[in-house]
Amino acid sequence: MKHILSKLLVCFLLSLLNPILADAQEIRIEGRVLESKSKEPMIGVNIAIKGKVSGTVTNAEGRFTLITKTPPPFTLMFSSVGYAIQEVEITGSISNLDIKLQEESLLGREIVIAASRYEENVLESPVSIEKLDLLDIRSSPAADFYSGLRNLKGVDMGVQSLIFVTPNVRGFSSNTNYRVNQLVDGIDNAPPGLNFPAGNIIGISELDIESLELLVGASSALYGPGGLNGTILMTSKSPFDYQGLSASVRYGLLHVGADYQDNPSGMYDFTMRYAKAFNDRFAFKLNFSYLTADDWQASDFRDKNDLNNPDLNILTNPGYDGVNMYGDESFVPVDIGPLAPQVAAGFALGQGLQPGTPQYDATVAQIIGLFPESQLISRTGYPERDLADYNTSNLKTNLSLHYRLTEKVEAIVQGSYNVGTSVYTASNRFSLKDFSLYSIKAEVRGPKFFLRAFTTGENAGDTYDMGGLALQMNEAWKPSEAWYNDYIGAFTTARFIGQDLNSAYRFARDVADNRDQDGNILIQGQPYRPLPGEEVFNDLFNQISSRPISETFSYNGNTIRGAAVVDKSKLYHFEGMYNFSDFFKFADILGGMSYRVFNINSEGTIFADQPGDPHLISEFGAYLQITKQLLSKKLKFTGTVRYDKNENFDGGRFTPRVSLVYSVDKDRKHHIRGSIQTAFRFPSVADQYTNLNVGVFEVIGGLPQFRNRFNFEENPVYPLDNPNPLVGKPVTTDGPYVFPEFKPERVVSYEIGYKGLITDQFLLDAYIYYNTFNGFLANQALGQPLPDGTTRFLLTAVSTEEPISAYGWAVSFDYRIFGNYDLAANVSYNTINSSDGNFPLGFLTRFNSPDYRTNISLSNRNVFKNIGFSVNWRWQNQFLWESSFGVGEVPGNHTVDAQISYKLPKIKTMFKIGGSNLFNQYYTTGFGNPQIGGLYYIGITFDQFMN
Repeated sequence: MKHILSKLLVCFLLSLLNPILADAQEIRIEGRVLESKSKEPMIGVNIAIKGKVSGTVTNAEGRFTLITKTPPPFTLMFSSVGYAIQEVEITGSISNLDIKLQEESLLGREIVIAASRYEENVLESPVSIEKLDLLDIRSSPAADFYSGLRNLKGVDMGVQSLIFVTPNVRGFSSNTNYRVNQLVDGIDNAPPGLNFPAGNIIGISELDIESLELLVGASSALYGPGGLNGTILMTSKSPFDYQGLSASVRYGLLHVGADYQDNPSGMYDFTMRYAKAFNDRFAFKLNFSYLTADDWQASDFRDKNDLNNPDLNILTNPGYDGVNMYGDESFVPVDIGPLAPQVAAGFALGQGLQPGTPQYDATVAQIIGLFPESQLISRTGYPERDLADYNTSNLKTNLSLHYRLTEKVEAIVQGSYNVGTSVYTASNRFSLKDFSLYSIKAEVRGPKFFLRAFTTGENAGDTYDMGGLALQMNEAWKPSEAWYNDYIGAFTTARFIGQDLNSAYRFARDVADNRDQDGNILIQGQPYRPLPGEEVFNDLFNQISSRPISETFSYNGNTIRGAAVVDKSKLYHFEGMYNFSDFFKFADILGGMSYRVFNINSEGTIFADQPGDPHLISEFGAYLQITKQLLSKKLKFTGTVRYDKNENFDGGRFTPRVSLVYSVDKDRKHHIRGSIQTAFRFPSVADQYTNLNVGVFEVIGGLPQFRNRFNFEENPVYPLDNPNPLVGKPVTTDGPYVFPEFKPERVVSYEIGYKGLITDQFLLDAYIYYNTFNGFLANQALGQPLPDGTTRFLLTAVSTEEPISAYGWAVSFDYRIFGNYDLAANVSYNTINSSDGNFPLGFLTRFNSPDYRTNISLSNRNVFKNIGFSVNWRWQNQFLWESSFGVGEVPGNHTVDAQISYKLPKIKTMFKIGGSNLFNQYYTTGFGNPQIGGLYYIGITFDQFMN
């Protein structure tokens, strides 16, 4: 093994030194590039030497000059978005090379990299892959390119706010989606503490993205832990190839016809990119973008006690627990039915009656008869709109320096800083306020290798837990013990003087809140429930939301804690990859390795770390891939194996992948693929270390140390029959819960697919898959009876011993009709195997995906005189959503997105007007998430000025 590694290292070093040591004669190529039909010069055409990083671009007159020391013969590649790549063999210096590029649809001719980590035709990809190129992004009817992912087959988009959008494929989705990796120019786009991508808040700007590739399904073998459902790779534009100043201004209108506000509001989005190559060696680029808008609002006020009864509210149900109402989950849910004897006795004694007398017994019996047998009472909560910062914004900045050491080696140093204000859903809804992430990367790369080091760091800013905020506000103005005493006393009096149950409930709440239903204070000088806009409300809000969750303080003599989240976690990552195909002729061989360290620092607010003592977690990974052409190159075999080790878990994890691609015909237009892939993920930081009180529940990590912290050995825990202990019986009569081994989650995926050109104008893609998960990571609701007679409710991450399986299929086609109209459609199906598992009560699989979803689109980039359009219709059916926030049905929905564009080629400008959810049918993508309406926009883009 050591001998093999030594040989590979020598090969790698020689490949780097060879071009540096070479002293070849300079070759000079000059010429121009014209558009074949109009004969107009083409600006910004990329000219590159095949197999090298060196190249140039055409100027405003379509002319170029390329100087190289590459010995002839070699191949020059001329490429521009929307035009066929043209290759020209160069045998020496040329001073008048004329090239004419022809416009072309890239149907079936796209080149992808993500599937195998080297360039290959999309038809021959060994696994399912989807791609968005520049033309797809420019013509997308979605309001932004990232939201356009939902139009790809099999993709679900979870919308937690306007800019916090998370894609998923093949089920097991969640708001915290740990099963899809996302890389931007090789940098992991998941904040170290969150451990999952926060949509595109901290991603890439639309003007700088060159392509997006989505690996559908298991993808850990090449990209490491986390890619159980897929991996998204976003690649930015090179400053050598895309130069000049580009800018985009867009205005949008949203909240049209919303029931939570009277008037629509605006969205403002500005993006700028400037790139300059000073010569063929040094270039830089600068990106800046800023978006601001009023966010989508979560306004589901159904009662969690019975989601199917729309008549339940704070007036009709004393135990009302609204989906997007917070603070109505009291710390100790009070059931007033069993309290009747105690209350009745106290009332009789208060009347001066002596126990054992007929008057006493009669009064006690009368009072008991006035109480219901059982009735949960909740405190009065606040709707999310009173607590959230809906002034969403997103700032992205990026600076990148590029230097070509040789014609085969490029060095890159880049830094990014992104900050956003948004809302997202976990165990509670959190208001992300000025959440930021920075990244710094240094990389050396060539056509067949890269060495990369980067660090990312996040800062939660002024983020706070809205559920915790509301609970603490209630405790601050009147502790629950006092509030319930006032409530029960008022209820008893109301019933004793003859009020009916509903009237008594309302009267009791008014007295306990010291407010009537119109908001008027009942007794001046006594504590009263604060309302938005009042000074006491603002004071409470600011004091609690600005103090960390781990900090307690006194307010009016009441001890409460803060609601602010601290997260200053960091990630340090090192990796390298090399393609050894030049040294091993019998097959294409590439290998790589990575090492990363997480520095988890929440200062004890959401994780079980302590201020000044962060958790350090290290991971190591390595992979090797062999690709071999067989049967006269009709059959392509790809085998990959990866090994990973995380210090918190015993033993390493092997994730092999084997695939075969068979070219059916001699023209290589029809391909059948089959694969067996494995993928895995280590439990997330939240799965391992969370230590968060969210009101009714305490959410704790799955590591064994938490079992000791909560003394499970002496006070065992029991599975709940419902993840919400306010609903149904709190603790089952089953025996104590037995914890399975807490370990990484693994999936084995079997897939068969076909991709081919039925005709030159008709591309068909189809696959069927079957996934089996082992050690599936999920949430388990538990109850712990305590010696004082109360019950502690816990929610923890567990690894299941029972396997879970899911399966599905997808079909798509792209059809070029009437010359230049593109008709596309896709349909996909996935479901969980309902016969799986003998799971404990309260266990949540969180499949969270519709069975069916479909897209149909029609587009034409140039209908008439540079006018183009695209329209997309999407539908999905109803499905069950399970999460620690709540469980409920998500209704099916269908939406239409459309846009019309007008291009002015001579000044490289495009006008675009369109709408997402054109018919304004409000819908939601997950339980407790906001309602999403129509977003109507108009924009103008100037591309590569001053080139």
